[in-house]
Formats: sequence, structure tokens, C-alpha cells
Amino acid sequence: MLEEGIQWKWKSTAEYLDALGTRLGINAAALIGHIAVRHNVMGEDAVERQATAEEIAKMKELVRQGMEAGAVGFSTNQNPRHIREDKKPVASRLAADEELGSLLDVLAEMNSGVVQLSGGGADARGRIAYAAQMARRTGRPVLWQSINHSWSRPNHWEEMLANTQRVFKEEGLPIYAMTQAKPFQNRYTLLDAQCFDEFPTWKSAMFSPVPVRKQMFADSAMRKKLRAEAIEDQSPSVFPRRWDVIFVDHVKLPKNKIFERKTVQEIARAEGKDGLDWFLDISLEEELETRFVHTNTQGDPNAVCEILKHPAVMIGQSDAGAHMGYDARFGYSTAFLGCWVRDHGIMSLEEAVNKLTFRVASVFGLSDRGLLRAGFAADIAVFDPATVNTLEPEYVQDLPAKETRMIQKAAGVPHTIVNGEVVIQDGAPTGAFPGKVLRPNGGRR
Repeated sequence: MLEEGIQWKWKSTAEYLDALGTRLGINAAALIGHIAVRHNVMGEDAVERQATAEEIAKMKELVRQGMEAGAVGFSTNQNPRHIREDKKPVASRLAADEELGSLLDVLAEMNSGVVQLSGGGADARGRIAYAAQMARRTGRPVLWQSINHSWSRPNHWEEMLANTQRVFKEEGLPIYAMTQAKPFQNRYTLLDAQCFDEFPTWKSAMFSPVPVRKQMFADSAMRKKLRAEAIEDQSPSVFPRRWDVIFVDHVKLPKNKIFERKTVQEIARAEGKDGLDWFLDISLEEELETRFVHTNTQGDPNAVCEILKHPAVMIGQSDAGAHMGYDARFGYSTAFLGCWVRDHGIMSLEEAVNKLTFRVASVFGLSDRGLLRAGFAADIAVFDPATVNTLEPEYVQDLPAKETRMIQKAAGVPHTIVNGEVVIQDGAPTGAFPGKVLRPNGGRR
């Protein structure tokens, strides 16, 4: 899809920003990616080993050039679940602490840009400490991932919020936890699921050819191993380990339509089966094309309310561009305003708008954005507080190579103005493209 839909006309951050700015309906900004920098300097060695001092020096120069070109910061990915198709870790995972610290020193020297840390895994306390360490070293704002409620660790968010509060308020360090205003709803089939990657037997099955995978799922001895890993083991995991929160989203066979929007547990009990057995049986019956959905994070409204209103938490982390086939969390702004501000009353509307706009612009060094004020850019979303919200996700087939993606439309947002031009009027695009590449103070224009 990417090869068919994108003409790769850039090799540097400057060239990328120039290409990005040729036809934009909305404003956009870019971070310098650690993975890309590593590959540029090290080639395929980037996924094999740590960098030498000479290679780190070359990487620092690329980061400097990218920041001078107008990037708003630097991002790195340390998530242990993120691997390439060849099962090798993404390049940034092999970086030593000193490598990352040296690259971030460039932001400190330039006094510009944010640091974005994608961690993952269960060690949230370690991620908070690491974010604090980078903030002390650079003096720059650090966004780390993330504080969320999880069904596999239902009270862990409280510890994360307390530790963030200690660093943010007591030490005064500019670290901000990202969070989601929408539940993370995993949609998947057993042709393409990623939510089982933490379990060795499941991962072996999912990486096997489909005929072998079917044989594994049908084998009773194999099912015992699959059940032990995904259900009986109660250690923290991405998979919720509960059939009562996993729904049938879409079926292939007309006779199975009665199962849609019901939980696996509900159906399995009615049929006198174990949850795992029914889950695998219907998948095998439908050539592994049965689509399931479960809320992985942000499933407890009381926890979400406490997380969202904390001053050290930034709302975002949609991840929708990375998972277009099964995730649609890009409606976080309208969900925040509708569900959490209006319906749950966690803060005033004015404070909520400020949290979504000016606070974000301030952290990213965009000094002419985020307020309705003379001299500022006229970026305005016109919405109705009584009706604003997200609508249900939809599937559309409009990507290159006829690929499918999820979209999510909004309710109660009739008009959008970008840099003084109307781009959405009465819910329909006007055809205007006034968007710009946003650069922090001092960036090349």
C-alpha cells in the first residue's frame, strides 16, 4: 500500500517537511524518528547491535539538521513488543541509554523540541523514572507512554498517577503522561491479531502459515497451552484474559449473524462450551475471518475520569495511523468533550478546550497557536457542546491497492477553520488546503 500510494521524494527531515507541506488541509508537525536516524547511519546493523561513538556523532548531526529544519522534537520507541516482519527488533530498541541521551543533548543545546518516549511493557515505574531522567538531562518537555486503565491490572493506574504527580509537582520536571480519551478497542481476526504476541505458543501459531495455524488451533493438546498462556496465567498482559469483555464484531457466515455484538462468554455458556474452545471453533469454521473486538484499556469510567483531569496528563495517543485496519481512536478530542467533559463533568468546558489546545501548543513550542487572540493563527473548530461526540467507526476501502481502513466521523462539529480558511462547512469539505507544516520558534521556513 505504501509503495503504491507514496512517492518517496525525501531522504532528510528538511526534504520530508517540504514534501509534507505541499497539500495540507490541516496543519501538521513532525518529530525526528530514532529508527530512521539509526538506519540512515548504521544500515541493517541498526537492528543487530549498539552504535559506536562515531556512529552516535553522525546521528547527532542528523538530529541537529532535523531540528534546524523545523521538527518539533525527537521520538524513540523502546516497546519490547515492537518488531519487524522478520522478527528482529525495531532499530531504536537496540540503542544504549547513552546513545539516546547523546541524541537528546542536541535538543538541550538548541533549547527546542519535545522528547517523546514510547515504552510499553508492564514496568510503568521504570518508564516514569526514565522520563524524569531525560527531563533532568535535557531540560526539555518529555512525553511518555502512558497512563491507562487496564483490565489485567485494574488498579495500576493509581500508582502511575501518583508517581507522575510526585515528579511533575514536587520536582517540577516537565514530564507529561499521554493517555487515551477513547477506549483502546482491538479489532482482529486470527489471520492478523497482534494482541497475543506476549504468549509464546500463540505467537508461534500467528507467525505460522495459515494451514499450519489452523492445525494448531484445532489440536486439543495445543489448546491446553493456548488456554494456560492467555487465560489461566494472571500476569499483566495486553490481552484482557476475560471472555466477558470480548465481543464478536463481525462474522463471515450469514448463519452466525446472531452472534454479532454478543460476548464470547455469553455465547459459549449458551452453547455449553469453554470460552477458548468457542473462540477457536467459530474462527476455524469461518476460515479465521471472524472479527472480534475487546476494550483493552480505558474500560473503567471512574479510572478514566481521574486520569484525564490530571494536569500532568496530555490527551492524545490515538495510534490510529499505525493501525488503520482495526483501530479508530483519532476521535479523542470529540470524545473528550462529549463523553468526559459534558456527560461525566470532569472539568469545565473552558478548561477542557484549553487542555486540548493551548497547553499542547505551549509544550511543543508553537507560540502562535492555541488561543483566540489577535496575532495568533485562526485555527478554529466550531462545535456544539450539547451534541459534540464521536460516531461509531466505519470501514471504507479507499486506500491505495484497494486496502481497507477504519474512519470515525464526529457529531456536533459543523465547521472547521484552518489558518483563516474554512475547510469544513456544514460537515462537508470545501476543497481548501490552507494547512501548513508547523515549526517551533526558530525553525527554517
